[in-house]
Amino acid sequence: FCTMEAVQFDPVGPEDEQLAKEETGYVRHVLWKKNPGFMTLYEWIKTFLLQKVGYVKYWWEDSEKVSFRRYSGLSDEQLTLLMQDLEQNGKVEVLEQEQEEDGSWSCKIKLTTEYGCARVDGAPPEEVIVSADCKGDIKRAKFVGHLRTDLTRSDLIEMGYDKKRVKNLTEYTWDQALAEKLARDSVQESTRESDKDADWSSETIRLLECYTYLDEDDDGIAELRCLLLAGNEILEDEEAEEIQWSSATPIPVPFRHFGLSMYDIMEDLQRIHTALKRGLLDNIYFTNAPRQVYDKNTVDVASLQINRPGGHVANDGPPAGAIVPLAHQPIVGDVLPVIDYFDRVRDKRTGSTAMQTGADSDVLASTTKGAYMDARAAANQRIEAIARIFAETGLADLYKSLHRLLMRNQDWPERFRLRNTWVVQKLPPTEWTEREHLTVAVGLGNAGAQEIRSNLGLMAQAQEKAAAVPGLIQPQNVFALFRRMQTELGFENESFITDPNSPEYQKFMQAQSQPPEDPYVTGKKIDAQVKTQQIAADSQGKVIELQGKREELAAKRDQWITELEVGAAVDLAKPGIGAEVAGGAGEARAGGARADSQSAPS
Repeated sequence: FCTMEAVQFDPVGPEDEQLAKEETGYVRHVLWKKNPGFMTLYEWIKTFLLQKVGYVKYWWEDSEKVSFRRYSGLSDEQLTLLMQDLEQNGKVEVLEQEQEEDGSWSCKIKLTTEYGCARVDGAPPEEVIVSADCKGDIKRAKFVGHLRTDLTRSDLIEMGYDKKRVKNLTEYTWDQALAEKLARDSVQESTRESDKDADWSSETIRLLECYTYLDEDDDGIAELRCLLLAGNEILEDEEAEEIQWSSATPIPVPFRHFGLSMYDIMEDLQRIHTALKRGLLDNIYFTNAPRQVYDKNTVDVASLQINRPGGHVANDGPPAGAIVPLAHQPIVGDVLPVIDYFDRVRDKRTGSTAMQTGADSDVLASTTKGAYMDARAAANQRIEAIARIFAETGLADLYKSLHRLLMRNQDWPERFRLRNTWVVQKLPPTEWTEREHLTVAVGLGNAGAQEIRSNLGLMAQAQEKAAAVPGLIQPQNVFALFRRMQTELGFENESFITDPNSPEYQKFMQAQSQPPEDPYVTGKKIDAQVKTQQIAADSQGKVIELQGKREELAAKRDQWITELEVGAAVDLAKPGIGAEVAGGAGEARAGGARADSQSAPS
């Protein structure tokens, strides 16, 4: 049951495969996630193992969630949009609203959200009443009652009953045997003080919620009805489609509602075991502290009765023969083999053995692996049979019942997680088709966890060999085997592999499936890239050459300006000076040029 895949709905056709998986996943989600599924099943299983039969109750619960919210600094448009958005989520009530000086709005809002969900919970067997003529599971009973002690008068008023009517209600009385209830009460919870002195609204009141068949419309046919009874009044009387209870027993008795518990098949052994151990301990006590025969005329009886190590006994006369211990035959060596024999008988009846648990080092040291596995499998048969019976009766009935309950009440689709994938329901539960056939995957007739893992390894090897045949092994086949191995190893919710049906995988395959490019086109593209790189390199070289020339011209200019400043003894950076010096320098250069031309030889 740890894999949460013990029960699965069967599809009615090839087109129903995916929908059947989604419905199974959502019912499982409701049981394990929206309800405390682990503790519910734990209490259910432990109850029927100890007390012959266990019960769980399921119902649809409509509840309201109230929240208070404050907003400030809202404009008129923002306030309107806010109210429209909140009204889509539930009932809105404005408690406070104020407009600030800057025209913005501040408000306090009460939001009431309605929520409906399927609920599952267990009940102690002493609170459940089943008609004595019931033959089989609880849904076949003519009368089923539940003594409810979880409601207060305040709860009844919240459920819609009139305050005056609730205040005058009396408790429902039932002559039930308290032995079973008190036997389970190890901390005296049943002997709590009465709450009569508390406020009347918080007082717990015992009611009877029952299913029975009545001819309400006087047509001669008894219909199933659900009633809620107090001591002096009928609070509810409604038609019911089914008895909303599921029951299970570990060892069913044909044509009986109550089966056998584990104590029933071990009661005689437990009594024999108790008698043998008590006798063994008494013999050890007598051996350690034997009875004495003494002379009452010479022995001090008071000191003789004080039996402590190193104690002294007063005697008036010779001690020899005054005190004689009675001989006791030790029986430890004779009794221990008998106890061991009955332990083996108990192990065979229950299926819980040292071989099965693997806790006995002597057994492990003297047994081969094959013999050990065979013996362990044989010892597991009782436990696996009980697990299979529970899955076929109790758990399968609960899954089908939750499926019908969702079909009657939930008219909206939901999103939930199924095998590490988020699934959005294609249809709301009210549009589902009723399913009566399930497949049970636990218990007797199914291999154990170690055997399944070994078999999956063999399947992986066979799949690898079959992949040599083209088209025989598809990605979906590999994915299915991998996911099953992942589940059996306890990593169900890990993303170790990609689903071939996922968009990511489809996108990858599309990229891989594109045809290869023509080599001629590829060559042309490479040539074009080489030419582009060459042009870029040439351009880069020209840029570098121009940059060098520009730097050379700049250096010459700086040198010329420096020479002018030194020759004219001025600073060319001052306004107007540069032009004058430049003009003078130009005339000087012109005069020098003329002089040079005149002095040149003809």
